[in-house]
Amino acid sequence: MLETFGLENCYIFKNSTKEEIYRLVRSMTFTIKTFDKDIIIFSPNDKSNTLSILLDGTLEIQKIRMSGESIIVATKKAYDIIAAPSVFSKKHSYAGTVIATSPCKLMLIDKEEFTKVLMMDRKVMSLFLEFISNQVIFMNNRLELISHSTLNKKIISYLLAEYRRTNSKTIHIPYTKKKWADYLNAQPPSISRSLSELEKKGFIEVNKREIKITNLEGLYDDLS
Repeated sequence: MLETFGLENCYIFKNSTKEEIYRLVRSMTFTIKTFDKDIIIFSPNDKSNTLSILLDGTLEIQKIRMSGESIIVATKKAYDIIAAPSVFSKKHSYAGTVIATSPCKLMLIDKEEFTKVLMMDRKVMSLFLEFISNQVIFMNNRLELISHSTLNKKIISYLLAEYRRTNSKTIHIPYTKKKWADYLNAQPPSISRSLSELEKKGFIEVNKREIKITNLEGLYDDLS
């Protein structure tokens, strides 16, 4: 049996066969580490010299303010790549704090080892560059979201971004209300009030963690 660690499920290996992934895995040095829930995996003080692929579990990338408040920058699930731009930046440090939100298993690949993989396989290199570009777009969208002046506009911005990403007017919220509030840099009671206001306007229908867009044009108009 070819040991690929399930990397065929990782974005940058999606165009590779299991045999090709197996050969790449055999050619590089890496370590596998496990982390308990709520453990800080990386912090801004750590040197970012390894590329990490989440093999199992979930985690969050947070920006922690001086006051102790945290903003969720991104959430990660199995086979997501962690903080890739930080590894290849001149600063060589993580942009945020990476925290396990469940027991996690990570594959850690030294920067030099991963560079060799990119040189060996043009398909992986192309998808890695595409992944980095997508991360830049994601961060731009994230900054746009949290820069809106009202919570209603933050929620609308989030819903429209998910609509464009999934091409579906039914949006599943993958967070608890508290986690979604953290993501939007708001308080949970305020989330409920804003959703109620948007529902009264006829823009959306809310069913627990599922939100159906009923007036797409109205959302765009309200955001402008």
